[in-house]
Amino acid sequence: MTFTPEQIEEEALKLPMGARAILAQNLLLSVGRERLKHEEAFRQQLSPWARGLLGIAKPEQPLSDEDIRCDYEAYLERKYV
Repeated sequence: MTFTPEQIEEEALKLPMGARAILAQNLLLSVGRERLKHEEAFRQQLSPWARGLLGIAKPEQPLSDEDIRCDYEAYLERKYV
């Protein structure tokens, strides 16, 4: 028997809150695991050289728009002053 997403949602909403929380957590974990599998499959298709470049320019912490603007202004000052 096959259920539509709407039917599954309707039944899930009838569950007690704790059971819904566990169900939601398990669903999110399964989506995360599947996403990682797809990312790994994509990486395996890349050449070893390209795989080595993944994440090379990724900052340790996300930069704010203000940080990016300041860095760009500093770059322009070094370049043109």
